[in-house]
Amino acid sequence: MVQFAVTEGFAPVLVWTEQNYERARQISEDYMPQTYTGWQIIFAIAKARIPKNLEIVCVYADPDDVARWCRSNNRKVTIGNRAAYALAHYQRQKLQ
Repeated sequence: MVQFAVTEGFAPVLVWTEQNYERARQISEDYMPQTYTGWQIIFAIAKARIPKNLEIVCVYADPDDVARWCRSNNRKVTIGNRAAYALAHYQRQKLQ
């Protein structure tokens, strides 16, 4: 699924590619649509619900990096924690 973590007028969101979607499903500990196309549909619906004053920032990541980050922070690989990863990644990039 898709969840956004909002900060400072931005909504960083973890975005999968068709190539890494199946691996993302394998490492996740909660529901994700069976297909990449299904995920794209849910992503489009979620994006449409974001207030227009927020800028969506797509964060592309390797699913195994996301899993490592979650586990190193004592978190399960779930929708909320994937959103937390996207936010942390976005904030890290801003500092560089």
